[in-house]
Amino acid sequence: SYDSMHDILYNNEAYMDAILYYEDGEYVELLVRKRSLDTGIANLSNYKNSEVLELAKELAKKQGTETYSVYENQYKFVKLEYVDSNYGYYICEFVTCVNKDNYTFTFQSTSQFTDEEYTEIENIVDSVMFDVDTSIKEKKSTSIAESVVKKTIGGAVIGGVVGAVIAITNKKKKKSAETNKTENVNETELDKFC
Repeated sequence: SYDSMHDILYNNEAYMDAILYYEDGEYVELLVRKRSLDTGIANLSNYKNSEVLELAKELAKKQGTETYSVYENQYKFVKLEYVDSNYGYYICEFVTCVNKDNYTFTFQSTSQFTDEEYTEIENIVDSVMFDVDTSIKEKKSTSIAESVVKKTIGGAVIGGVVGAVIAITNKKKKKSAETNKTENVNETELDKFC
């Protein structure tokens, strides 16, 4: 319903929820979230890769993963990969800061990502365009990782979002179970006549 989708997006500060379904029943979901949080970072792209990697390491610790890196195209992102053990989602996440706003692009699936899916994910991230305000100045601290983690960008911005996919998946499973039940009843009745 409109209300449940609104709640999912509003409660997770999400601006987009898109799902790509494959013929085999698998899917990849993309959620885009934006959060205004003054961490002292104006634009993550203004920092050296070594500083962004330090931030990636800290955010990875918060998620309990050791798979992190700096992803760089025309912007810089922290890239994290992990499994959300609560819901069984495989997550590939890109986090950046532009114009003092934190953006998180979360790709999630109930199965491991294939090479083709990683290529598609990177193509999507590479297509992102920001209108960067170069007049906004950085508030450089001794460590951007400490500054950001202290202000809780980690737990508040990253992490899988559950709601839309589970609702849709459960609805499909229920419909499939009802169809199978009807087919099984029909087969049983046919067997009586044979």
